Amino acid sequence: ANIFIPFAAILLIITYCGIIYHFSFFEAIDYINLLGIAAFLFFSRTKKFAHYKYLGLPLLRIFTGLALFILAFTEKLLFPYKALEFLEHYHLNFMKNLSISVLDDQFFTLSAGSVEAALGIILIFGFITRINTIVLTGFFIASNIYFFVQGYYPEGFTELTGHLPIIATAIILIAYGSGHLRPSINP
Repeated sequence: ANIFIPFAAILLIITYCGIIYHFSFFEAIDYINLLGIAAFLFFSRTKKFAHYKYLGLPLLRIFTGLALFILAFTEKLLFPYKALEFLEHYHLNFMKNLSISVLDDQFFTLSAGSVEAALGIILIFGFITRINTIVLTGFFIASNIYFFVQGYYPEGFTELTGHLPIIATAIILIAYGSGHLRPSINP
């Protein structure tokens, strides 16, 4: 309906604060991209702060990159047991499935975490944003397709639901690029 968007952005920030209160800051930091989405919505639709509209897109990109970078460490690099447990149950290590025995689950987890951290850093700094986002989206779509092809429908829908905010962000970043942290100068 495209109405009450600044109000929705404020509610999203309040919801994020509720996540911090209910689950702890260290659990909520994995979803810091929600603050970027709220900033994008707020700055792109608030008439009172129209002169800050240029901040919406870069904040969306930076917070999404931060979320990816943080998730790379919290779920794969610093605490690999989470990813290893996940791989043991769902056999998502496609390299092992291709009989490439050098890439065991530990190496796969390290590789996935490194790639996720690199993609996050690239987003944070705004380099090749569109290409980076297309690659990132490809990984998300591939993981979702895997669950559905393997018959893990509840897990597939959970994965899809978790990735929807990032996929929506990806559509915006592919369409508009990285944005600028300084206002454009019109001659």
